[in-house]
Amino acid sequence: YIGAYHLTFLRLFVLLFLLIDALLLAGVIISMYHKKFPLFGYSVIVISVCYLLFSFSKPDYHIAKYFVTHNENITNEDIPFLTIELSYDAAPVVVPFLNEQYEYDIYTYIDKYYDRVEARANIRDIRDYNFSYQKAFNLMK
Repeated sequence: YIGAYHLTFLRLFVLLFLLIDALLLAGVIISMYHKKFPLFGYSVIVISVCYLLFSFSKPDYHIAKYFVTHNENITNEDIPFLTIELSYDAAPVVVPFLNEQYEYDIYTYIDKYYDRVEARANIRDIRDYNFSYQKAFNLMK
């Protein structure tokens, strides 16, 4: 399914849920044979660790990398997905890709993407600071 319709955040989230589901069902099976197995504590730890690992793994970066490497014909309809729908965690993949493309008329998307990144990077307040915005801005210099 992913090979046919590409990777998106929701599809990646479903894969995470399937992993969590398999680990929880393994815990249920263990608790059936070992009555003193702390199933609730195990469940809380599995869900927390899996979600934290997923959150800090920068899923949009991996989605963009998969999209760029596995899609032979990237059209004008695909560029808004890379530049608008994905977060700035994907900038290390998106910026070099946009700079390499000369066969499509995507300069308006590049300009909009650069302007959005620059606008977010210029907000230097400690409460609004985001490492991903700053990294994307540094890539575009």
